[in-house]
Amino acid sequence: MQETITCNITYYSNSDSNRHTRDPNHPWSEWDPEKIKSNAAQEVEDRKFALIVRHETDPSGPKISLHSITIQSPYIRDFLTPVFDGYPGVYPNLGDFTLRAPFREFFHRWGILETLFSEVQDPIARAHVK
Repeated sequence: MQETITCNITYYSNSDSNRHTRDPNHPWSEWDPEKIKSNAAQEVEDRKFALIVRHETDPSGPKISLHSITIQSPYIRDFLTPVFDGYPGVYPNLGDFTLRAPFREFFHRWGILETLFSEVQDPIARAHVK
């Protein structure tokens, strides 16, 4: 039985793994098997979300900026496949599909995205894509 992915979004802000705040002289952290177990449990929980939005602290000041979006919804992935058809390096239906800010891929395909969105008929797919 396949697990249902609801049209929910989860947000993360993880300054511990932020590349801007790490000590450049000590880029590796100490091995912690308990952290690996908790990360695996978190990955299982995350599979329930259509989108995972990650933030990071901004190196220019005390603010948070968008880092990346992982798209897990099969509806959104199927919708984006023709949008990015032929776009180098972007394959929505292969493995982990994560796009990083500033999302240049969308800038270059925005017209196609808008056209295809107006053609989505399935109400569940439309809710996910919206």
